[in-house]
Amino acid sequence: MAGTRKALLAGLFALSVSAVVAGCGGGGSSTSSLSTVSSGSSTQSALSKDAFIKQADAICAEASSAVKALPVASAGASGNVTVSQQLAIVQGQLQSLKSLGEPDSGGPQLNRYLTALEDEVSALQQQSQVLKAGGDSTAAQSQVDSATSSAQNAASAFGMKACAGSSTPSGAGTGTTRSPT
Repeated sequence: MAGTRKALLAGLFALSVSAVVAGCGGGGSSTSSLSTVSSGSSTQSALSKDAFIKQADAICAEASSAVKALPVASAGASGNVTVSQQLAIVQGQLQSLKSLGEPDSGGPQLNRYLTALEDEVSALQQQSQVLKAGGDSTAAQSQVDSATSSAQNAASAFGMKACAGSSTPSGAGTGTTRSPT
């Protein structure tokens, strides 16, 4: 499972910020925290909530590092490149988190976090479209900020620390459009 997560993240980050991926590592998982849950005709492994949080926080820490390596978004095409890269990172983060399955407890809280992260993806898509069209991204940035805050609050309620933290592009770009993850 950890190998799949690493492969997904490595592929995603290679497209957006390959330099960051080279320095990132992921943690392995312990089989002692797994329990087998039968679901209809398929058997699925459910992580304990603590093991899930550990793996989820590792995914979020990698995504956060990648976002922090991005330049600060500015108006116009260069800002759209940054937002598009951030969007790809957050989409990969969401997909990797979903690939962990559902923990043995706390499912409703986790689902609130994943829904909020999906809202963040949607807001980043809208912001990218506005920047691509050369429009004012102030309202779109506000939506990104609101969705990000909701995701961070939901992650904190579930018990995740790295997923509840924030990051912003902090590279060499100039401009004011930014978006925490």
